[in-house]
Amino acid sequence: MIPGYQLIPWFLRQVPDRLRVVDPPAEEQELANADIIREAFRLPGGPGAYMADIVRAFRLARGAERYIQVGTRDKASIG
Repeated sequence: MIPGYQLIPWFLRQVPDRLRVVDPPAEEQELANADIIREAFRLPGGPGAYMADIVRAFRLARGAERYIQVGTRDKASIG
């Protein structure tokens, strides 16, 4: 075993049903739509965000009336 590494019990590795919506990879159309929307919020010359992960995370917010933006660098974090 690697020093400092702990085995995670199987029941902690299970993904709850409510989070399964983030499992599938981001689709081409989801990424294209996200890029169009985010263009107005990108900092000039700044790095782009990891849109594939952001698209998957935003699936959890689908249908929400509100969500909280957390972070400022490239306005990519959600909460």
